[in-house]
Amino acid sequence: MAAGPGLVRGWRWLEGKIAAERELEFVDVGVENGVALEEAGVETLMEVTMRWLGGVLVLVWVGSWVGCDEVSKLIDSDAGPAEAAIASTEMSSLESALTLVALEAVDTELSVGANADAVAAHALQSYGPEGCVRAGVNGGVITYELDECDGPYGLTKVSGVALMNLSAGSSGGVAFTLTATDLKVGGVTMTLNVSGVYDSSPGRQVSLATSGVGTRGQEVVTRAGSYNVSWDAQECVKLDGTWTSTVGDVAWATTVSSYEKCGKACPKANGTIAFAGSEGRFVTLTFSGSDTATFVSDKGKPGFVNLSCTP
Repeated sequence: MAAGPGLVRGWRWLEGKIAAERELEFVDVGVENGVALEEAGVETLMEVTMRWLGGVLVLVWVGSWVGCDEVSKLIDSDAGPAEAAIASTEMSSLESALTLVALEAVDTELSVGANADAVAAHALQSYGPEGCVRAGVNGGVITYELDECDGPYGLTKVSGVALMNLSAGSSGGVAFTLTATDLKVGGVTMTLNVSGVYDSSPGRQVSLATSGVGTRGQEVVTRAGSYNVSWDAQECVKLDGTWTSTVGDVAWATTVSSYEKCGKACPKANGTIAFAGSEGRFVTLTFSGSDTATFVSDKGKPGFVNLSCTP
């Protein structure tokens, strides 16, 4: 079978690379001036080629093992911070969704105990399939036990134990905290501590203070800060706020503006995430409503990352 043009070009490239390294003029394997090349210690074309091909095969094997996305991160160092910025924001979006499922049942005119009963009953109606969630009440504390539950606001495969604690707000409204350890939500594992005060008079909005750590794939992000959440009857949730995202030993100031998702759909257009690190490092992402987000960085090199969502 004759070699195609692509294979020929690849072979010429490899020859050039080898020649540049060795500064050799290649000859066929054999005998020159009565001296075997191998005995003379001269690397033949075949020997050097196989050494180079070994390196190429290692790269191909690494790519197949860690995945093309991981290889691209190794090549483009800006992709790592961009992915971490998205992971941090998605974790805030998920904890917001978990909080909102409870707040939907809160009536600021009722007592703490009555609200706790209403929140527990609402959980049984909101999560499916039937029987995937149990909700117990003890005073103002609701204990959720979830097993592969799907819910509103894009929640999928929620598993674990979460506690919702309700109390009377010092200036009115209903104060709350939502805590969980190693709660699984979709492909994310979260340890969270969210608090706020819900007052129904402004409508469907609330300010949340958050701290916790989440893991998504290879991304481990610790978050601490606050943000505002607004939502509507179409399961659209909008985030605006600032918090600190720590990835490894590097802290990134995270500013989210108009990040809005409806159910499992992709983030709406014009939302942004600004991720600012030390020594002038930054990554700014912009969403378009599609399953990719574009970013620019302090290096001035644009790029994009793929999102897990439905356009």
